[in-house]
Parts: sequence; structure tokens; C-alpha cells
Amino acid sequence: MMIKKDWLTIGEVSYLTGIAIHTIRYWEYLEPERTNGRQRRYDESTVRKILEIKSLLKDEKYSIAGARQVLDSQNGNGARLFSST
Repeated sequence: MMIKKDWLTIGEVSYLTGIAIHTIRYWEYLEPERTNGRQRRYDESTVRKILEIKSLLKDEKYSIAGARQVLDSQNGNGARLFSST
């Protein structure tokens, strides 16, 4: 994937990935950068991670808990996959 900007808005990421905005917000572990106005900004590495999560859930049929385990084992740091709310 080649993004020609340093960052994308959540709407642009939603359009590019085919994932609803509210779903991307739910995946808060991604911790995107924010502007002074608190708008989320996503770089290419974060978009790649979003596509990886989408693949685990939709293509590989993992549950949310299963996808969390896969990503946690890859990260090795116990990062939270989804918000707790």
C-alpha cells in the first residue's frame, strides 16, 4: 500500500479499508496520533495494522478474543486490541 500523505483522517481510512468509522474507533489500541482539535490521524503503519485486524476477523474468522491473542503474541507486549467499553 502506498499512501501519498503523511497521515489520513478516520474517514479516509474507513473509505480505503472498507471498515466503518465506528469500528475503527472501537479498535482504540491503535492509538492514532491526534491533532490539537483531537482528530485522529492514521499513518501507513497503522492502516496496515487495521487491515491485519480486518483479515483476522473477516477472512480467518477469528473471534475478537482470538484476534487479540494473535496480535498480542506478535507484539509480545500485551497491547490491548479493543477498547474495554
